[in-house]
Amino acid sequence: MSNNLDSALRDALADLADAPPPAGLAAAAIRTARRRHRRRVAVTAAAAAAAVLLVTPVALSTGGDGRTPPAEASTMEPLVITAYSLGGEGSMLLDRRTGEYVDWQYRGMAPSPDGAYALVRAGEDGPPGSVGVLDTATGEVRWIDGDPGAGGDLPGGWSPDGEQLLITQPGGFSIVDPETLQATFVELEDIDDPEINAMGNRFVWAPGGDEIALTQSVDTAEPADRVTAIRFYDLDGNLTRTVPATAPLTSEAGFSPDGTRMALQHPAIGQPIQVVDAATGEVLRTVPVPPSLLIGWADNDHLIVRLELTLLVANLAGEVTWAYPMEVQSPEAVHVGSSDGFPREAARFTFGVDAD
Repeated sequence: MSNNLDSALRDALADLADAPPPAGLAAAAIRTARRRHRRRVAVTAAAAAAAVLLVTPVALSTGGDGRTPPAEASTMEPLVITAYSLGGEGSMLLDRRTGEYVDWQYRGMAPSPDGAYALVRAGEDGPPGSVGVLDTATGEVRWIDGDPGAGGDLPGGWSPDGEQLLITQPGGFSIVDPETLQATFVELEDIDDPEINAMGNRFVWAPGGDEIALTQSVDTAEPADRVTAIRFYDLDGNLTRTVPATAPLTSEAGFSPDGTRMALQHPAIGQPIQVVDAATGEVLRTVPVPPSLLIGWADNDHLIVRLELTLLVANLAGEVTWAYPMEVQSPEAVHVGSSDGFPREAARFTFGVDAD
């Protein structure tokens, strides 16, 4: 771990130790998990801990007293965890009407940009392994026809404008209208070639919504398959360009907000995060973070990474500006977004800037 991250994390944990959570919080979280039903409104361990820890967010900097947000962080929008998935234990979604987390029994969940819908992967509810579109206001879910492939991960994501879904399927991808569920399947003959997609990566939206991207990987005898490029296609499946790369683009959140850069990481082999030019693949920065999971960008100058159960906001020099302990049991996926559009009740869950 770099000295910057090491000292910042130690300071954060020391500060948090001075404000212990309410007695019985862990026991209550266990009882809550055991009482989960088809659908209920609940504040889980993550939400309860956030309510305690984020009333006064912990601001970190390698300079100053470690308690005052650095000037560079003041331009960020307030951030919240919009959803997180606990695998077989369900998923939690931050409700835009109440500002509280809602417990849904779906293995995976990704909210649309406006929060009106969520892409879900069936768990206890619905056909096993299927993906569908959940209406977050009514609770109705409509299942998408086709084969989303095996595994528990969500096989797709939302277009930048929230008007379309991209679903990776065996042999190609589908573009789906979330309102009508009308799907257009695009077949790619070389998608199963071990010289093209040995890692089995999913397609992700590129900025603007006119292209999609896929990490090109080659089957090797090494512990992890070798990444060679990021391939870009138009929505008809025509290859438009290939950008050299040595680490994968794992989701739409890998693109910087201005679309000019990509954050790439190969977590399976503990690579640092590479910030590369989205047009040329030139490595612009290598961010010195410890083995951690890239979540996305906080703004054009800061990344969000997950170190065990803590979310860190760090600049591209690896200096931590914020730390947010999640206090949840090993989430499989975490979605972070702007707090814009959430009611005042959600203010206690914000991080990255001072909460009013």
